[in-house]
Amino acid sequence: MDLKTFYQGLSGDQRKRFAAIAGTSTAYIEVHLLPRRKMPRPRLIENLGNACAALGGAISQEDLLAFFYRASLEKQPSAA
Repeated sequence: MDLKTFYQGLSGDQRKRFAAIAGTSTAYIEVHLLPRRKMPRPRLIENLGNACAALGGAISQEDLLAFFYRASLEKQPSAA
C-alpha cells in the first residue's frame, strides 16, 4: 500500500488527525503531496511515517521515499 491509497482510505476526522501528527494540513497533503507535485523535506517524510504508524498504516519511511522519488524519476526525461 502506498501513501495515497492509505490516506484516501481514512475518514475526514482521521485525515485531520493524520495531518496534525504530520505537522501539516490536509490541504497541503491533498494538493501537493498525494499528486507528488512537491517533494517533502526529510523532516516531513519522518512525520508522515509517524502519522501512518499512529493510524495503523504499515507504511515505512522507505515506502514514503519510494512513493515520492519514483514519481520524481518518472518525470525526468530519459537520456538518448
